[in-house]
Amino acid sequence: MKYKTAIKSIKFTFYVLLVIFIFSVYIFFKHVQEKYISINSFDDCSNAGYEILPTYPEQCKIPGKIFVNKSQSASFDNFDKNSTSSQKLNSPRNTSYDIEGNSVILNDGAAVINQTENGIISNNIVQYVGNELRVDVNSDNLNDSAFILTSKGTGNETYYYLVVSLNKNNAFTGTNGAYLGDRIIPQSTEFINGEIVVKYLDRQPLVSKLAVPNLKVVRYFKISDDTLTEVVK
Repeated sequence: MKYKTAIKSIKFTFYVLLVIFIFSVYIFFKHVQEKYISINSFDDCSNAGYEILPTYPEQCKIPGKIFVNKSQSASFDNFDKNSTSSQKLNSPRNTSYDIEGNSVILNDGAAVINQTENGIISNNIVQYVGNELRVDVNSDNLNDSAFILTSKGTGNETYYYLVVSLNKNNAFTGTNGAYLGDRIIPQSTEFINGEIVVKYLDRQPLVSKLAVPNLKVVRYFKISDDTLTEVVK
């Protein structure tokens, strides 16, 4: 009889502890959910202690959401829109870059290249895409700009390039473009241990360009003698 009573007491205690555990888990996840829902801006995300990506503008990342530091974005956009013509030429989106041997001069982040092949004139549109990184890439204590450009012609191809705009005492000079791929999906541009790290999705070799990119690619670049070069790892 005492044995059965002890068993019942143990079972009762177990069920009570189980209920307390389940209730505690419920309260914990409810608190996490409420905190997650309450994050609706870059400042909310930053104050909550979540990761801030080293991009320009800054981005704060939480599961399923990315918030952009609009104050940085606004300041850069206003610089381009409100500057005089001479000042605008000194901004990363208004300077010259070497793309496949062609000197491409961006105007507000875009340019049109006229090409003639077999007597046929075609236009290639080169355009600023984003994923901009504002850091000192060549150790001269001046913030440079690294970002991605696309070059699109009359076909389906859209070629992606990484370029860097070097800050020469607030007069920007564009580098050569490093080819990334055709119709890729850029993910992030970071600066780690003195190298520009570009992450994007591409396709496996021999897979149709119409397929959705799902191959994760990480490539590393650095500035050497004002030239953008790839670091093979």
